[in-house]
Amino acid sequence: VLRQLGCLQDYQAFCGALGIRASMSSARHFYIARTIQYFCTRQYGTRRLRILEIGAGAGNLASLLFLKGRVDAYCIVDLPDMLLLSSYSMAKYLPGTDLAFQEDVDLTKPLSAGRTLLLTPSALRQVPSGTFDLCLNVQSFQEMDRDVRDGYLEQIYRVTIPNGLFLNINR
Repeated sequence: VLRQLGCLQDYQAFCGALGIRASMSSARHFYIARTIQYFCTRQYGTRRLRILEIGAGAGNLASLLFLKGRVDAYCIVDLPDMLLLSSYSMAKYLPGTDLAFQEDVDLTKPLSAGRTLLLTPSALRQVPSGTFDLCLNVQSFQEMDRDVRDGYLEQIYRVTIPNGLFLNINR
């Protein structure tokens, strides 16, 4: 797919620069980041975005979007063990990244530029309405019970700016 899109060499250069091996996972995240770039450029131009990702796993997509220069502030919502994994990966691939867990900040105040905020699911309710330009969920809603997923969707509608974007990639 990356060859057909004309971005296989960009992907290989990206992997080489970070010292990671090419894999289906990294190729998928690279493609998703490219898709996000396309839609966000159409919607917002080239400005940096406030992004919420639910279920970020290892934080690979977050790292990619930071590296592409699209992030003003980022918020990851996940289970506590996964937040540790996300923070580890981001610290590894984005040295000097300003990572903050929910205990370290006042959630009712605007996100600081350049910061990545790591939240457990219940803490998302404390984030002010209209905080994010873009909300993401990649392959984790399909793992959740309907009530949990629907609760996240309610929060996404609440915390996204008017005419904001929601990218949902699930089966």
